[in-house]
Amino acid sequence: MLGLYRGADVDALQEKLQQENRLHHDLIQSDFLDTYLNLTIKTMVIMDWLATRCPEAAYAMKVDSDMFLNIDNLVMMLQKPDIPKLNYLTGMLMRNTPVVRSKNSKWYVPVEMYPEPLYPPTLWAWIRLLQRSSREDCGGFIQQLKRPWLNPCFRYLLLFCLVLLVFCSSNSLSWWDSFQLKDHYQRFINPVHRPPLYRDRSKDRVQLNETTEQTTLPPTVPPKALQFHRAYPRNYHFGMDNKEVCKTKTPFLVLMVPVAPKNVAARDAIRQTWGNSSEVQGDVVLTLFMMGLYRGADVDALQEKLQQENRLHHDLIQSDFLDTYLNLTIKTMVIMDWLATRCPEAAYAMKVDSDMFLNIDNLVMMLQKPDIPKLNYLTGMLMRNRPVIRSKNSKWYVPVEMYPEPLYPTYTLGMGYVFSNDLPEKIVEASKSIITLP
Repeated sequence: MLGLYRGADVDALQEKLQQENRLHHDLIQSDFLDTYLNLTIKTMVIMDWLATRCPEAAYAMKVDSDMFLNIDNLVMMLQKPDIPKLNYLTGMLMRNTPVVRSKNSKWYVPVEMYPEPLYPPTLWAWIRLLQRSSREDCGGFIQQLKRPWLNPCFRYLLLFCLVLLVFCSSNSLSWWDSFQLKDHYQRFINPVHRPPLYRDRSKDRVQLNETTEQTTLPPTVPPKALQFHRAYPRNYHFGMDNKEVCKTKTPFLVLMVPVAPKNVAARDAIRQTWGNSSEVQGDVVLTLFMMGLYRGADVDALQEKLQQENRLHHDLIQSDFLDTYLNLTIKTMVIMDWLATRCPEAAYAMKVDSDMFLNIDNLVMMLQKPDIPKLNYLTGMLMRNRPVIRSKNSKWYVPVEMYPEPLYPTYTLGMGYVFSNDLPEKIVEASKSIITLP
């Protein structure tokens, strides 16, 4: 979907678009001016086309051009019998999102336009999925709104209109709840290249407690102090650790990818795409894969294959915990321990899931900016006021006895977060006195 271009070469571009469409038959163009301020119009024209040109389709999806879509997983999800056939809208739900009042922001919304301090539950604008009847309902609803609602604030106000159609009850399916991401390979949406490179989260920064105690104990030696919790990483030992990789060159950024031992396909995919560069924007970048032990009848054969793979690529780290979903906390803490003891000179590190597509150039450019902190820095997709899941049927169930508060504190989504490399040792130290959540 596109609008009209404005510029000196408009005629030449229009001719190229005509040629492109004759070749592919996949362009839709309307006569609005294609600018950022008209993104709301663009979306509503999409809705109009679906309602009038393709009303018999079962589902539709609005997805940004800079997204990586796993279409097989998406279709498998929609084919499930419990997915609603009518009035269905799903995506990544965002709750309790504050209205941006800073006039310097591209998402600025004045109080006169929207007086509430928080938006209602919304879907992230880069992707949303809706059922046939929702498109028609949305078109009728938008006609009832006053013209000022068609304004620059597409990313929020359009979502406000659409989310009124979402079933916000126990029967509704959120983006995550409706799809077992970890049981497939895997997320069907991943940010690839999206301006701006990052958002200023200065107001979210907190001062972390400094660690004054010098920790010289190697992770292969059990600590003398009493350690209660199974997630304390120095209760575990490395079988493969490739500690020499940080001695040859001091990395600016270390990418730590937790992965299952048998998932060689994911490792090879990363090696061939975003993990194939050892130098990015002039800085050394290191990509490593973290795994635990496999249990199964073919464990010896698999372990031999892992040894061969590591001799070829020198990028596997393996510790002696059992590599299961319930041990993901241990896996993350062992990552922190490796960074603290094997690669302490690196400037930054990132924990990134194996099913993510990472724009490594944008990430390095962001970290090279002079205003990015060198110490006590943690950034990612911040989640605020997230309710603790009490349903025993959920894989994310947490009993009251383990965590009594109704809401989690602000945290970053586990699929990917970046941190300065002084934090791993502090996190390892703190893990001595933190209760492990499943």
